Amino acid sequence: MFSTGTLIHVLCADPFYSVDFIAATKEAGLVGAGNVWITPMAFSSAFDASNTTEWYNALEGFIYASPLEDTGNQYATEMKALWNQQYPGRKFPTYGMLYRDCMYSMAEGLLKLVDRHGYDRIIARNYSFNLFNLVRTFTGASGAITLDDWGDRQQDFVFKNIWNGTVHDTYLLPVESTSLLTLDQPLRFPGGSTEKPIDHVPKVLINEMWGTIGGTILGAFTVGIMSIISGTIVYLVIHRDVPQSSTSRFLSFA
Repeated sequence: MFSTGTLIHVLCADPFYSVDFIAATKEAGLVGAGNVWITPMAFSSAFDASNTTEWYNALEGFIYASPLEDTGNQYATEMKALWNQQYPGRKFPTYGMLYRDCMYSMAEGLLKLVDRHGYDRIIARNYSFNLFNLVRTFTGASGAITLDDWGDRQQDFVFKNIWNGTVHDTYLLPVESTSLLTLDQPLRFPGGSTEKPIDHVPKVLINEMWGTIGGTILGAFTVGIMSIISGTIVYLVIHRDVPQSSTSRFLSFA
């Protein structure tokens, strides 16, 4: 990251384990105007990782994509009811539905593997499987979960943008489309710009250009030196038969 020269950073980490890392990258100048930060959907709970002003400021302009949740289905309603019963008065976690479905899917997948290979082989890690042996299509608290041939979830995805301490929905990518639909808020990058940043550090020439002030001064100085040298050569050629032209007095004058 520190040596590639790219300004687009993809962070694959949980926000709770990223506080110190992002603080270090910000100190190194990699968080701020001109940079782009793309994070996993776990960053929907980024505000729960820390409540410091420094953390909130560092998250400005971060982007993540998340499935468009069906929060009104039976499983979502049951999940919220259980949460309110267990933790009355506490806000339901933003990442709660997705996390619930992830744990449910993993647990069910492990049970399937035990049925197929036996408990002892699973504990000894002496078995093989692929994603489709582990995860099946089901309806969870976040909505219907189906996978394509690559193991990616097939669902409408929303691109979310953290700005001014709030998460904004910026684009929608429908499952049957390759085009983004613009939602209520423009995408803001770190620094507040809505213009798409370049993906690399701009080149800085080590030499002055003619159009700059420094280039003009350097050019004038160079032309002056070349004029003196050219004039001296012409003078010496014209007076090449005069002995005094070769004396140290003339050369010192020139």
